Amino acid sequence: MPAEAVPLTAMSPETSKPDAYPSQAPSQASDFEQWLATLQHAINQNKTYPYQARRRNLSGSVEVMLEVNPDGSLIKAEITRGRKVFHNSTLRAIRNAFPASRTHKDSPVTVHLTVHYQLRQP
Repeated sequence: MPAEAVPLTAMSPETSKPDAYPSQAPSQASDFEQWLATLQHAINQNKTYPYQARRRNLSGSVEVMLEVNPDGSLIKAEITRGRKVFHNSTLRAIRNAFPASRTHKDSPVTVHLTVHYQLRQP
């Protein structure tokens, strides 16, 4: 069965300073939101459906926390929740999506994302 291209969704973009994101000027927030959408797309493009999950007809989601430098390099990717069968595929997709473009922030950012996996029904 082919894997459906289910988009991953941003749960809550944050910066290393809790109050920095809401106080950004509208154009800066828009730049960051565009950066986040581009990152989500890159992760989805690199995502593969794990063989064991496909064979067992499993669907699910994986929540991840990413720390990203202002230059777009990945500091850390950590699974925070989700089906173990999807963990390796998710981390591989994240690694392959980096380096990303600049974050439009002055300090490292922490972003929480959810990566979805769902099989299409024939």
